[in-house]
Amino acid sequence: MTGEPLTLFAIDGGGAPRPSRRGSRRTAAAAALAPMPYPPAPATPASRRSVSAAAADENSSGDAQLTRLLLTPTEAARALGIGRSKLYELLRAGVVESVLIGSSRRIPAEALNRYVQALQQQCVT
Repeated sequence: MTGEPLTLFAIDGGGAPRPSRRGSRRTAAAAALAPMPYPPAPATPASRRSVSAAAADENSSGDAQLTRLLLTPTEAARALGIGRSKLYELLRAGVVESVLIGSSRRIPAEALNRYVQALQQQCVT
């Protein structure tokens, strides 16, 4: 044998030889570049949290109540316990009212209350 390294070849589906991965070694440089798991991010201090997160804390503690008058479609769907697609069906059918602010669609909280009351009236009769 000569001093040259032995290269193994494998045959792929087309019959052309390709270098085999068998016997390949990771170099120390490649191992150093491998992605390493990062520790979890530290908790965000209260002073750096968003205004909505602070408002949610205040709402949960009962100190300050801020009632939202307009909801996004996702928030309205969550409030009704239905999917977003179903809410858009109700909006398209005119069953639930909505308003546009620029290009943003918002659903008044009162429109959700009226829709729920109408559902309750259907169940009673």
